[in-house]
Amino acid sequence: INSLNGQFDVNFTSGTIENGSLTFASDSQTWDMSFDGAVTGSQATMGNIQGGISDSTGTALCSTCVQGNVQGTFARPGDNFAGGMQLESTDATNKAQGVFLLKGERQ
Repeated sequence: INSLNGQFDVNFTSGTIENGSLTFASDSQTWDMSFDGAVTGSQATMGNIQGGISDSTGTALCSTCVQGNVQGTFARPGDNFAGGMQLESTDATNKAQGVFLLKGERQ
């Protein structure tokens, strides 16, 4: 993975994660997805993953084919998020996995 961008809104009181997005690129592909999820304490699990994969020219390889999971933990709740992902296309021809760190912004 050469680049990764992600964001989501988290409400620790209600335990919800909404408006999530995660985009990452390698030399040959870009994965772009959206999700919602839940947070309990400092642990987060994202579900309802929807997204697609395109090649390095921007041509869609699939538009609604991403499945898998994104999970992680908040360090100093709300400030930083250490996450991991295991994703694949529904036909299992494309796979991505790894860990990442997102720096938080409080609003």
